[in-house]
Formats: sequence, C-alpha cells, structure tokens
Amino acid sequence: MLGMEHIIELVRLIAVGVVGERNLVGVAHEESSDETGELTRVIVTVGGKNAGALIGVEGATAQAIRKVVGLVGFNAIGRRVHVKIDAVR
Repeated sequence: MLGMEHIIELVRLIAVGVVGERNLVGVAHEESSDETGELTRVIVTVGGKNAGALIGVEGATAQAIRKVVGLVGFNAIGRRVHVKIDAVR
C-alpha cells in the first residue's frame, strides 16, 4: 500500500526528471480539510528559470503532473492531492 511519502517521492521524481537536476527541486507538503473533505497540498519549489520547464507550454506539463498525482493520491491514500508549483529566485 502506498503512503504519503510515496506520493511525495513520485512528485520529486517527476519534477527532477523534467528539470534535470535534483538540487534545483524541493518538495514539501501540508495537510488541510474543507467542506469537501481532506486535502494534501504538495508544494514543489524550483529555480525560476527552470520553473518554465515544469509548468510547460500553456501549463500543459503542470496540468499533466497534477492529474497523475491527483489520481494516484486519491486511489492510494483516499484523499485529494493537489500539486502547487512555486518558482524561487
């Protein structure tokens, strides 16, 4: 069975694969809940010029990452998982 640590590692592997350098990517998470249930937000921080690669043309890469991680997260841990991408300078 997969746990939250596996979801975080999945996000890290995808981000590093897209950006190309492990030391340029940081991954953290926070948990909350709202009227629709529990939510885990996975925050990916990436160096400013590399954020474009992770976001992709018109946000297509970011959207694909969010879709895959959301599906895996919900099926694996039974909660919504949202990926947020933060560019740092």
